[in-house]
Amino acid sequence: MSVPADLPTLLVRPYEPADEAGVLAAMARAHGRAPTPAEWRWEMQENPSGAFAWLALDETARVVGLVAARGARMLFEGEPVLFALVVSSLADPQRRRGLRNPGVHVRTLQAFAEAVGGPPPERVPIVWGMPVPEAWRIANKLLKLEAVRTQLVLSTPLARLVLAGAPGVEVEEVPHFPDAVDGLFARCAAGRGALAVRDRAQLAWRFGARPGVSYAQALARRGTELVGAAVFRPGDLDGERGVGLVCDWLVLRDDPGATSALLAWLAARARDAGVETLHAFAPETAPEWLAFQRSGFHARRLRKNYFLAARSFQKRTSMRWLYDNWYYTLGDTHMA
Repeated sequence: MSVPADLPTLLVRPYEPADEAGVLAAMARAHGRAPTPAEWRWEMQENPSGAFAWLALDETARVVGLVAARGARMLFEGEPVLFALVVSSLADPQRRRGLRNPGVHVRTLQAFAEAVGGPPPERVPIVWGMPVPEAWRIANKLLKLEAVRTQLVLSTPLARLVLAGAPGVEVEEVPHFPDAVDGLFARCAAGRGALAVRDRAQLAWRFGARPGVSYAQALARRGTELVGAAVFRPGDLDGERGVGLVCDWLVLRDDPGATSALLAWLAARARDAGVETLHAFAPETAPEWLAFQRSGFHARRLRKNYFLAARSFQKRTSMRWLYDNWYYTLGDTHMA
């Protein structure tokens, strides 16, 4: 289906696989860089949760506008829904206009929001992103995102990490997560208002299949019971290079032993990688927020002052509800 925009020379429509080369060229023009074809296909075509992308084409069929979002299967008050994380938004520099004179960006974002956002199960109830302040004006005005929180990062030098005992808990580094992780996720999801599904298929895509990036993955067991999982990689965050990223964290509540055992594994992995600090995301309303701080992490603002921002397409879900009830980690974002 094609949706004509107000300008007769501009066509706004959903992305198709044949558009790949044009999209990557547009990203290179607008941002000075573009993902590789393999990276783009991983995000837009191979995600088990799907993806959403809309384009604006000029009179020569050249891509001059784009909005692309990564899908995430969620448990939302116990029910399955989709969220959409905006990972790329652009307008060709030669076709941009101001907010008072709408151009490519406005039309592409509006078409995306109208086509994607709406009540479940047919549409996506929450579209979100993590804009820096300079992108906030566009996200707020054009996509109508509202601030959920100013994102904080939990950080600790390895030397200050506090590790309690972990009697009976063993940690195993694994090349991929087994089917049993589905059961761990189901138990960890109990009582959560909203969190992304972490089943074997989703974790294999997110941390096993991403082109050009390698992750270390570990499971914590007490006897035969799976009690936690974590994902690590060395990388960059917020302009800081060569840090240890706690990319994902899934631990049963009230299990300090599993927490301590997995943190010890993360510290060992970080030392092996030659990095001296660990960084993690956790909402300040989640139990993990205090668990990390009891282990020596300290909360601080990110240098770029990222917002967690969202738009709800259903009246019953407010930004306050999302602030209180949504659990996410670095791996739920595009930063890890």
